[in-house]
Amino acid sequence: MTTQFKNILCYIDPVQSADATLATAVKLASENNAQLTLASVVRPIPHVSSLQPAYAEIQKDQLNTLAEKISSKALSVKTELIVSDLGAIDVVKLVHEKAYDLVIKPADHGVIGKVMKFGSQDYHLLRKCPSPVWVNKQDQDPKSFKILAAVDVDPLQEENKELNQAIIAHAKSLVSAFDGELHIVHAWGLPTETKNALFHFNKTKAAYEEALQTLKGKHSEWWDTFLKESGLSEGSYHAHFLNGSAEEVIPELADSICADVTVMGTVARTGIPGFFIGNTAEKILSDLNSSVLAIKPVNFVSPILE
Repeated sequence: MTTQFKNILCYIDPVQSADATLATAVKLASENNAQLTLASVVRPIPHVSSLQPAYAEIQKDQLNTLAEKISSKALSVKTELIVSDLGAIDVVKLVHEKAYDLVIKPADHGVIGKVMKFGSQDYHLLRKCPSPVWVNKQDQDPKSFKILAAVDVDPLQEENKELNQAIIAHAKSLVSAFDGELHIVHAWGLPTETKNALFHFNKTKAAYEEALQTLKGKHSEWWDTFLKESGLSEGSYHAHFLNGSAEEVIPELADSICADVTVMGTVARTGIPGFFIGNTAEKILSDLNSSVLAIKPVNFVSPILE
């Protein structure tokens, strides 16, 4: 029995198909003995406000019908209807007010090239929601569930340790809930500016290789320490120690192993108005084809709630 989530909010549009997301939410709530709430946002009708109550009532009835359909003796399902044109922003306020510990929603994605991109409402939640956010890209329940946990084991980044612990805890919870297969990845490599500096000052290939091997040794030591301290038993996961930039190798790995969900941290940025997600995390998200479970640092404060 898993215990990671106790109060789950499933944010959907009741008139659009979200069967896979609902199935995932029901599975998580059942396995965690959690309260499940279905939420929907109704946009105000411009210029004809007299129709708003009737329209909201129709949406509420559809939401309640859906809740009754997935309820059982072991699972009670509540509903929340928000009348607002702010969408995800009001969902964040609801999450704070009702202390939801997970938000799950279907992706509002479109396909660009070979990648299913997240939509604007997805990014609002991924950037600004204080609780973990699962944005589901799957159209159907996977037959075998593969979870990819992306961690940064560099101890020089102070926020990494607690964030890594949270990522692994959530990934283990998903493995238990879905009888899944766990993969853990850490990407390492010389920063682009370091590479450029080496070549700018006419350093030889040998000097570059020496710097690369030194860095590999440090990251390998940190990686081994992290795995030993993770609490994971040997043979219960697949480890991937990859050379390259995280924004490139993590989406590539997710595709190669056919990951169903990638569990990753998002790191708050300060001093950049309207930008509340780490540069690397933003780039990874833009290229992921899998669903994502995004975890915030413990000290994250949503700009919506400030």
